[in-house]
Amino acid sequence: MSTYSDASGAIAPLPKIRRPTGFSGVVPAFAFVGIFFVVPVAILLLRSVLEPVRGLGNYAQLIGSSTYLKIFANTFIVSGLVTVISLAIGFPVAWALAIMPGRLTSVIFAILLLSMWTNLLARTYAWMVLLQRTGLINKMLMGMGLIDQPLALVNNLTGVTIGMTYIMLPFIILPLYGVIKKIDPSILQAAALCGANRWQCLTRVLLPLATPGMAAGALWSSSCRSVISSRRRFSAVPPT
Repeated sequence: MSTYSDASGAIAPLPKIRRPTGFSGVVPAFAFVGIFFVVPVAILLLRSVLEPVRGLGNYAQLIGSSTYLKIFANTFIVSGLVTVISLAIGFPVAWALAIMPGRLTSVIFAILLLSMWTNLLARTYAWMVLLQRTGLINKMLMGMGLIDQPLALVNNLTGVTIGMTYIMLPFIILPLYGVIKKIDPSILQAAALCGANRWQCLTRVLLPLATPGMAAGALWSSSCRSVISSRRRFSAVPPT
């Protein structure tokens, strides 16, 4: 028990700090989510069945249009592909950051944050310059003799996947790093002492413990990718 001494020199126990119990501690968070997420979504859903006329006509038009269905299909395909590739690249990077020396970790984190702070339009244009037919990547591949003709790496699924993976990687790495950093290294050592090889330590110990970070990063990456893709594609659809 913690104690303190008053002016007279007597030792007395410190008063206990009351901590909120029940749901009182999460009321502000629920209020924030309700005001800025639930209410806007509810208003949007109401408008979808009330405007321009009452009924489910908007949803019938959405389902009956092949253009909208193609947009949704492309959005989910690209979102899933980008999420899987980002996890495959981000997990080893997050694991390396968790076991690196502090100074080197700080440098790599500075690079990650700098890429996040850079304007999205500037990053997109930079990748277009790199991936175009006369860009650096095609020139390097042709100079090495790996290809005879420039590859089509822009304005297609390949270019979109590369660009979006680069944009979403920090949002995968940061939550993964936070989860992996908290894993006690002695757990992996105990697994190795019990006879587990490196692959078993990875698949049966490290990956299950890192699942919360992977889920958070995947959810963030796929949702951001879906929103960006949907906004771009729906804005390109002419009104009917």
